[in-house]
Amino acid sequence: EKFNIKESTLLVEKEQKEDGLVRKTPLIYEAKGFSPQFKSLCKELWFKCENLQVMGSFKIRGLVPMLQDILKDKTKTKNGVVTMSAGNFGRSFSYTTQAYGIKATVVMPDNVPEDRVKICKQYGAKVILKPRISLQNEVNRIVEEEGAMFCHPFDDPSLISGYGSVAKEFGENLPDVIICGIGGGGLISGIALYIRTVLNRKDIEIYGVEPEGAQNMGLALAANKVVHMKEITSFVNGLSPPFAGENTLECVQKFVNKVVTVTDDEVKEAMRVLYHDCKLVVESAGAASVAAVLSGACGDLSNKRVACILSGGNVDIHEMA
Repeated sequence: EKFNIKESTLLVEKEQKEDGLVRKTPLIYEAKGFSPQFKSLCKELWFKCENLQVMGSFKIRGLVPMLQDILKDKTKTKNGVVTMSAGNFGRSFSYTTQAYGIKATVVMPDNVPEDRVKICKQYGAKVILKPRISLQNEVNRIVEEEGAMFCHPFDDPSLISGYGSVAKEFGENLPDVIICGIGGGGLISGIALYIRTVLNRKDIEIYGVEPEGAQNMGLALAANKVVHMKEITSFVNGLSPPFAGENTLECVQKFVNKVVTVTDDEVKEAMRVLYHDCKLVVESAGAASVAAVLSGACGDLSNKRVACILSGGNVDIHEMA
């Protein structure tokens, strides 16, 4: 079995209890009353607040099982580990590798804000800056020349399985609809795997949301294979890798009802509503799920209990303005 979802989600739970690398994040059931904008859109609106997760996003939930899996064989990490990221994954990767005592390198696009580079270095990672299109080439070079192990930022099966812990935290009380942003597709794949294979619930509708200028999963679904995008035009950094994953494409094809799109302006409006009306600081990638509710992208939800995954809160004050 490729995805060991039960074991991975248990490892995450263990970390929540023991040394607190992972947090059990709040699930707000009353979000509908937070803004007049939500009023007639759905029966209930729930927020799963991964913006309040350790290091500000859901990523650490997947890193715990992935790195623990790698650590089972110490020879794998003797030359360190390497990944590529424009932000949240790199931040959580640096933090978790430092906690586990593994030497880490993060390859980042050369146009990322300075504070993202700084935070990775603060947690002991080496950062290499390269043009966005040559990140994978640089990772390959480090793997070949230095013997480091590559940790995929969204398509690793243990990583995806760990993300299922988001769905596990709904407990017995499950919504009718789950809405989640899609970048590489790791988070929605973990959630969908858990709902469909562990809980065996086929009735819950699961929607993925992509920005119009970064529809890598939509294109992959249409082509029935991973598509490498020539150009990303969306400002939604966290949902804009140049391609979706092979494993995530397979999960989305099997388990997700539909992938919808939102515009950059709709995402900005959702961020505004979350900030001003709900008093929640949510980055653009995390606000995409709420944008899909506000814009009506998922169709009529008026008699449904809808859960939006707020995947992260790493947004700087200038972006909020």
